[in-house]
Amino acid sequence: MTIEVYGHRGAAAYAPENTLAGIEKGLELGADGIEFDVRLSYENSVVLSHDAAINRMTALPKSHEPLYIRNLTVLELKMYDIFMNSKKTGEKIPTLEEALETIGSKAIPVIELKVPDYEKAVKIVKDMKAEPIFVSFFHQLIKELKEHESVYKAGILM
Repeated sequence: MTIEVYGHRGAAAYAPENTLAGIEKGLELGADGIEFDVRLSYENSVVLSHDAAINRMTALPKSHEPLYIRNLTVLELKMYDIFMNSKKTGEKIPTLEEALETIGSKAIPVIELKVPDYEKAVKIVKDMKAEPIFVSFFHQLIKELKEHESVYKAGILM
């Protein structure tokens, strides 16, 4: 019996979630696939983040108003350090291109679409000739993706 191992948000138990360090750690640990979450920035760039706002992962005070990814450019997002266990890591929010480049052919990228839009991510995947699995809680989105881009593996989350 074969059991595949997937790194969740990279390897979030060992490195900052949804970062290049997390992806690299997942690869180092021998993951067959690396799952990460994607969202759109202000200029519609695809970036890695589980949360809609960067507050939790950048350790902004709870009293700070939410800084939503959709309202920030990639350049602005890269100004913030990612924290893990209340410590600055030096990691920045990566783009989908950076994540796919880091994974290369070493593992299967598992891209969780956190916003109801797949076109930008699919364009990047095509341009980089990656072979990911797309997943999402947006079931209709996955259905549309499979209708228009049937070459990609995809699944729904519940």
